[in-house]
Amino acid sequence: MNYSTRLLSLLLIAAFALSACGGTSDNPPPRTIAVTFPVLPQATLLATCATSELENWYEVTSTLLDTFMTESELALDRPPAEIPTLTNRLIDLRNAIAVHPVPNCVTDLHMHIIAALQDLLDAFQRYANGDSTADEMREQMTLVRSQIEAELAPWLAQIELGLEERLDIERETPMPEVG
Repeated sequence: MNYSTRLLSLLLIAAFALSACGGTSDNPPPRTIAVTFPVLPQATLLATCATSELENWYEVTSTLLDTFMTESELALDRPPAEIPTLTNRLIDLRNAIAVHPVPNCVTDLHMHIIAALQDLLDAFQRYANGDSTADEMREQMTLVRSQIEAELAPWLAQIELGLEERLDIERETPMPEVG
């Protein structure tokens, strides 16, 4: 056998071997990459509960919580393939709440808020990965909203009233004269 015949034989064998690797299968192709969300950042817990710290925490947390809930409701109408992109914004909102300095008098409330938001993000993750339906996602949204309205909103309202009282007292208290 000469060199060209050997080369032709090897090429034919390689072509047959490679064509045998293809073929069809009754198994569907694997799903797209599973969506996983970043880990929750650590909160900064303050040792005190000064009025300015509490006011700052309340303003930031209540505003971002409202934004989170509004944007998550809008995301419910999107197909699962769009959820990872939309939830990046929700994760940013959750993280902004999580890392904002927390006065020691609202630590429990803060942890409850973060847990409720995480429950909702977990539901979005299951939906995006095809592990739950749109109806299950809506059910989870209703559950979290009910939890926030029944359990967390009264705490936030109580904090708001307490803040108003504190601020009124601070405004009425005369400032010491320097001199």
